[in-house]
Amino acid sequence: MVFIEVKRAATHACAAERLSARQAERIYRTASEFLEGEPAGQDSEVRFDVALVDGQGRIELVRNAIGV
Repeated sequence: MVFIEVKRAATHACAAERLSARQAERIYRTASEFLEGEPAGQDSEVRFDVALVDGQGRIELVRNAIGV
């Protein structure tokens, strides 16, 4: 299962800087709540990615961008 946070800014680098520790915690909490309803529950294989969108609309996907 993959959870993806999308960040948009003028450049991919600026977009990456916009992911805060507080937002990462929110993502973890939301994922945990969702996984409670899955067959494997909290033992489900998960990955936390970030999709960075620049001012031109180009997307860069960073896999495992948010450490667990």
